[in-house]
Amino acid sequence: MNYENINTVRLLLKPITPEVIHSLFNTKSKEEIIHEFNVDEAGYEHLKNMHEKGMETFRISQLFFLILEKETNKVIGECGYHTWNPSHNRAELFYGLRNDTFKQKGYMKEALNEVVDFGFNVMQLHRIQALIADSNTPSKKLLLHYGFVKEGTIREDYVVEGKNEDSAVFASKAGVEKAELKPLQNYRPVVPNRGAEKTGPESQLRNQLCGSLRLSFSQAPLAVKATTDVGCKSIRPLIRKCIQVIKANLESEHRGSQIIKLA
Repeated sequence: MNYENINTVRLLLKPITPEVIHSLFNTKSKEEIIHEFNVDEAGYEHLKNMHEKGMETFRISQLFFLILEKETNKVIGECGYHTWNPSHNRAELFYGLRNDTFKQKGYMKEALNEVVDFGFNVMQLHRIQALIADSNTPSKKLLLHYGFVKEGTIREDYVVEGKNEDSAVFASKAGVEKAELKPLQNYRPVVPNRGAEKTGPESQLRNQLCGSLRLSFSQAPLAVKATTDVGCKSIRPLIRKCIQVIKANLESEHRGSQIIKLA
């Protein structure tokens, strides 16, 4: 099956399937493939093994995206799914950037926003899981940002430099609402007047902060996650609003989500 490219603000995501790999090796030269994937000799050999030894069985396949930086039109990483099992609507998510110069810029967060959505809505996955080292804090934060939940640990399942290490299992399922923070337009929190007007950095920052909070309610047990970057002096009214919404949902036995504007 052919899939279309995905565009984000700064990135172009090019889908790669087993059919694409085989087609490239059947029609392109080694130099053209190296240029297409922006890989070194080791990277080329890895792709060649995928072509010659196979990327899929009768029940397992792969689908991933090359991540291109639009500004330079260079491949800066990959993200996507391996061990994709269409029969059971599940796949394992993987992602990586080519080198450290592309990190700390929000590129992977920008890419995964589309790739996770693609998994649930185009690939029709019910479950997406990711296996990471428990010490990998950046990956952990990235997965938590997109609503993944740590389910446990697989003991000594992954070999790193000849040593078997544990993997932390994170997963997300279709239909599970994710907590998210979105900016509000033209919103300015009210700062109590306590005499002379304060103009220091803390006051200026508090005046600029704004947002909305999405609370997600599971069926049983009731679970709520609230995250916000609003200053500490604004958190008490926010908590009170959270409690009000929780009580209202419990009383009406409503299941869904509510949007609260910060005040």
